[in-house]
Amino acid sequence: MMATTLAANALSVSVPVAGPELGAAFTFRRFKEQGADTSLAGWTLLVGGIASWFGAVVVLGAGGALSGNVVVTGVTVLGGLLALFAGLALWVGVGRTRLRLVVTRSATWGIRCVSRLVSRPVHDPAAAVNGWIEGLGSLRLSKAEWGKVGGLGLANWLTDIGVLAMSILALGGAVPWRSLLLIYGLSTLVASLGITPGGLGLVEGTLCLGLVSTGLPAALALAAVLLYRLVSFWLVMAAGWLVLLWLRFERLPHVVSISRSVAQ
Repeated sequence: MMATTLAANALSVSVPVAGPELGAAFTFRRFKEQGADTSLAGWTLLVGGIASWFGAVVVLGAGGALSGNVVVTGVTVLGGLLALFAGLALWVGVGRTRLRLVVTRSATWGIRCVSRLVSRPVHDPAAAVNGWIEGLGSLRLSKAEWGKVGGLGLANWLTDIGVLAMSILALGGAVPWRSLLLIYGLSTLVASLGITPGGLGLVEGTLCLGLVSTGLPAALALAAVLLYRLVSFWLVMAAGWLVLLWLRFERLPHVVSISRSVAQ
């Protein structure tokens, strides 16, 4: 899981435009190689995305509340509630015949288009989609497990904010605690637009402007942001590419050994 996460993150933040999709596809394939079926692999990616989204919404909403920014707090809470209701409506509606038929037809059409592009025909895509939907419906999490997943998703964001705070402290600056969550949340929102890989340049600019607006000297704010990005972005990405190369070369001897044993 650690190797999969690091390698997928490296792909996601390095490849322009299609990085997040490529990272998700890599993770899906790795889950399948580890023995997960299609429904479980898709469910894991879906729940992981929901947990990450939940943590980001909480951070941004809390940041707006702590800093006294009513607009950011209101928009975040409203957007989160709308997304929650939309997700629940889709989850409940998929079980109904008419909506499920629409989802099945749309997914089947998409699979056929992709299979034509990659020249890999899929046998009976409608049956595959129906089986995937039924498999998703059979997976259930208890309230305690949902709470654990949501808590871990939030902890992921909070520890990253901790890296930013420690970067400021390491350079002798005063951490703007009341505004830190809001500044970080806005930088995360900018990064999620996908304009540059990993929000490169945009995250740094947003964080610097936010920290300077709290009274932090510009030179210190820039140094702290660069230190934070070195630890939380560049080093993690470099580790991910090393893991990705290791997975690639580690698989080649295994394939060769299998082919030789079959030949013998």
